[in-house]
Amino acid sequence: MKIYSNKKIIFLKESLPNFCEIIDTNDFTKKFLIDNEIEAIFIRSNEIITKELLNGTSIKFIATATSGTDHIEDGIPHYSAPGSNANSVAEYVMFAISKYINYRKLNINKIKIGIIGFGNIGKLVAYYSHSLGLNIIINDPPLKDNGFVFPNYCQYAELPEIFKQCDIITNHVPLTFSGNYPTKNLINSSLLELIKPNSLFIHTSRGSVVNELDLLKVINKKYLYLAIDVWENEPKVNIQLASKSMLATPHIAGYSYDGKILASMMVLKHFQNHFGYQVNFEKLQNELQTSTKLMIDKIDNTIELEKLLDNSRGFTKDSNDFLDLIKINSQQIESSFISFRANHPNRREVLQSPINIQIIKQIG
Repeated sequence: MKIYSNKKIIFLKESLPNFCEIIDTNDFTKKFLIDNEIEAIFIRSNEIITKELLNGTSIKFIATATSGTDHIEDGIPHYSAPGSNANSVAEYVMFAISKYINYRKLNINKIKIGIIGFGNIGKLVAYYSHSLGLNIIINDPPLKDNGFVFPNYCQYAELPEIFKQCDIITNHVPLTFSGNYPTKNLINSSLLELIKPNSLFIHTSRGSVVNELDLLKVINKKYLYLAIDVWENEPKVNIQLASKSMLATPHIAGYSYDGKILASMMVLKHFQNHFGYQVNFEKLQNELQTSTKLMIDKIDNTIELEKLLDNSRGFTKDSNDFLDLIKINSQQIESSFISFRANHPNRREVLQSPINIQIIKQIG
């Protein structure tokens, strides 16, 4: 069987059966797929999968080693890795929260955090925030309308109330354009005008969920602190917005080494179930065991948490390096964005995540 795999998906060659041949390319096109008789593809978000691309190929299996699937055209059967990078993103959010609290010397027990979206990442942010002593307010209309029972340590509120009440706001919704719950430009001037002065706004979902021009208009007026990892026109970056941010990074919040390992395990499990071929998970399992993580309740305060996360994940360095890079190469922002992501080093997670544990159990 001939297979294409994105170079960033780790340990596939070591894990797939011997009869599987991985064929590499820098030119992922229909011609490549047809000429090489590719039957299975393992992709990431930079490979755009359309029906036109697949027409006439021998593709029988598509798996993306990402949580999001908006790079795959609707109606195309595929597998994904939901939750694989949830803890990685949650750590970015908790670092931003800790940095903000420590800088402003705030009493954590008096702080309200608004979490928009209660999926894998939102649940982890709520879990970690509760352990630290923050007051948590949730907004997730699809879950609410379906009768979901939120944890007893969370309150529920509509978006205007979250923006009026909360000292910290973080959003974790998918980017959707239609249906009952569209999120394109969900966070715009009507909400941002309500935001509390001196509050922290964290943006790690998808760029177009937030209207960047509207956000720019309220930054100075409300003296906001910003942590932004996703951008409206990636790989273009709004330099003005980035330069006003406490943290500004090129969509790397989910780029932990542990997240990459979990993503590989998940897509390989899909491959095994789809074809019935035995996959060897030993190398990936051994890699997971090389890291020692801490339970959140073993961390005493936000000062310790900020240091632990920054030492392991390098968020401050990433932000400083990225800001320097786009200022120096302001005419080459897109290539700088792509290069930064492509060359991002492997870094280990700090916090022991219940979602990671659940994923590993499911893979067996």
